[in-house]
Amino acid sequence: MSKFKKVFGSVAFFLITMALVYGAANLLRDRETTLSGLYSEEKGSVDMVIVGSSHVNNGSIPNIYWEENNISAVNVYSWAQPAWTAYHYIREALDEQDPDIVLLDLYCMTYGNSYIMPEEIDRINYENSFNIDINLNYLELIHTSEEVGLDLRPYEDFLNLPRYHTRWKDLDWKMLTYDPHNDRDFLKGYGLIYQAQPQEQPMFETDERMVPYEFCVEYLDRIVDLCEKKGVDLIFTMIPYIYNETEVKIDNWLTDYAQEHGIPYISYIGAAASELCLDYETDFSDNGHLNFYGAQKVTMHLSGVLGEMYPDYRKEDNPCAAQFDEDYQKYLRVLEANEIMAENDLGRYLDHVFADENYTLYLVNDESSVTDALQEALEQNGVSADAERMCAVLNSAGSVVGQEEVEAQLFGRAGSVRFEYGENVQVILNDYPAISIDSGFKAVLCDSILQRPLETIAYDAAQGTIVHKEFSSDIIDLFK
Repeated sequence: MSKFKKVFGSVAFFLITMALVYGAANLLRDRETTLSGLYSEEKGSVDMVIVGSSHVNNGSIPNIYWEENNISAVNVYSWAQPAWTAYHYIREALDEQDPDIVLLDLYCMTYGNSYIMPEEIDRINYENSFNIDINLNYLELIHTSEEVGLDLRPYEDFLNLPRYHTRWKDLDWKMLTYDPHNDRDFLKGYGLIYQAQPQEQPMFETDERMVPYEFCVEYLDRIVDLCEKKGVDLIFTMIPYIYNETEVKIDNWLTDYAQEHGIPYISYIGAAASELCLDYETDFSDNGHLNFYGAQKVTMHLSGVLGEMYPDYRKEDNPCAAQFDEDYQKYLRVLEANEIMAENDLGRYLDHVFADENYTLYLVNDESSVTDALQEALEQNGVSADAERMCAVLNSAGSVVGQEEVEAQLFGRAGSVRFEYGENVQVILNDYPAISIDSGFKAVLCDSILQRPLETIAYDAAQGTIVHKEFSSDIIDLFK
């Protein structure tokens, strides 16, 4: 065999092996990614990326920037994100889109000094930050995480193949077609939370400075250099949470750093938080995260700042303006739906549902007191039999006639809701296996605008209240 053939054979073997490894890595990648808001947008359509941890996911509402400032924005976040992961996520965002603005939440700079211990941050970061596309940046993120955290791991622990070596047991055709670039997220990385958990307002005041963890400083420098090199405006913020005195000292250091580098810094911890008029009884979901009411205050305030900095954005200049307008309307629809899903009075609940033609309430007939209560409430609200609006309809004798299965557009796909009376509700989509929802539910509320079932409900006749169970994201994800 000639030397050329040997070299050619070796090169071919190497390339084939790499292709197989790359294919296996893609096959075994996480089914979920916190970057779907970034990946699924049309290239060149995103004006601003908001980067950070779960504080960004729960505290930043991108749809508001579009409505208030004509700025198209997405959250680019990962759970417990340290500064070095933020750096690689910004690189990914700049490669994937061409934004003018990077809004960076600086909670990533409190590593080792926050309410989460650094080893816990590392563990969460390792589990959730490697669902970006498999490319050079992905490999460099692995290399970085291997070197700079406090809970160091061997390189191979981050690769999809050894991390998910048992996933082959669950192999199906959906794994072969999974592509986060096609999975649109109209909330654009925002995780809406309504629940409120009262918090004690931090009252720390100090002029002292504290230098953050050394690698946090190194990667903040890299972020500044990267944005400068790419000609992107970098803005710092600190989304509110229940901070400690050490974090106030770090915030003071960050204020000096921002001034030295000529970077705007809108911090919402310490004295600056007073501008928001946050209500610590109602605006937090826990000690680390805002709920919707707090997130709305932060985003509206930031929108005002951005409006002064960037007054010239126009919606018609964005090639995907119609899509962003539609996404904003869906965002508003989610807010409306959540109000209904928080209603516990059956009469008011039905008033809301039947006042809107885009809602459909599928009722289950099992001849129980629950059905009697629903029938009574329907009659009190003047709701007549309407086969197009309800699965269960009132006949001329006033009794309820149920259907075992109804066709519907669920999750944007053709499917059906099947009722097994007195047992459970099943969601079926085309050839997907049926998913059973907890037993005992008596109705399903669906929305044609969001193209998905919103919740199942049961009426507790003894207590006179509704029991709600939202169709959670883990159920929806089974159909993706």
